[in-house]
Amino acid sequence: SPLIAEFLSHHPSLQFHIELADRYVDVIGEGVDMAIRIGTLADSTLIARPLGELKRVICCSPRYLERAGVPQQPEALLQHACLRYGREGQNGWELQVNGKPKWLAVQGPMVSNNGEVLRDAALAGLGLGLLPAFIVETALQRGELVTVLDDYLPPALSLNAVYPQHRQRSEVNRQLLAFLQARLAS
Repeated sequence: SPLIAEFLSHHPSLQFHIELADRYVDVIGEGVDMAIRIGTLADSTLIARPLGELKRVICCSPRYLERAGVPQQPEALLQHACLRYGREGQNGWELQVNGKPKWLAVQGPMVSNNGEVLRDAALAGLGLGLLPAFIVETALQRGELVTVLDDYLPPALSLNAVYPQHRQRSEVNRQLLAFLQARLAS
């Protein structure tokens, strides 16, 4: 959202309707001009433009590590409180072990579809979170959160703008896409 605010500051006469959703948005059926999608894209009639990659880190508060110990191997996460992103029933993390994906059925006190909520729970010492680096960057720089198991992180997720191919794209959408591509590439 800081990028949208920056874009709007350069275009003060524009009005945006922004909806944050952790669900599959039917871009065509719902009349959406453009959507930002994280992760693998399904085949569709939509046009996709890459914006970058979303790196994730496993992090927690130093206070949590003092209490629970530092996990040295991915399997140790099974004995830790893990803050999980997604929906109830999605009880795991996929990490990289020896260059191959490894699924770990982690458990913990919280599941949320919001990275900021999980970051705040990690800051409060409730457990370890596998979170987007951009959400925890400031807390990591301040030492409020620390990373663990850096050698086992999952691959970065792709970040794409998608839009209908048959709908007339406005000049605003073209400018926004170019702006996002330029800013997220740096």
